[in-house]
Amino acid sequence: MDTTDNPTCLDRYLGSFERSLSSRNYKPDTLKNYRHLLRRFAKLLEAERIEPSALTPDRAAELGRRLPAIGGVHTTVQVCRYWRRECQSIPIER
Repeated sequence: MDTTDNPTCLDRYLGSFERSLSSRNYKPDTLKNYRHLLRRFAKLLEAERIEPSALTPDRAAELGRRLPAIGGVHTTVQVCRYWRRECQSIPIER
């Protein structure tokens, strides 16, 4: 799955998401890993033609299980589920 710097459907959420986690003392390496996982997740959303607004935490977890695991399937699924839960309260950056 391509994870180059091409824009994804989740990019407008990533800055706010990272700031939210950073304020909770998440380490820079963790944020970098989460960004990478979410960009991979975004590519899957785009391939499946699923809008981020159509996700539920359970659907995000289901899709996360389909991604090749980095740091284990559990980590990938948890990041996808956590993102979906958190993004509902994060402002969109334009």
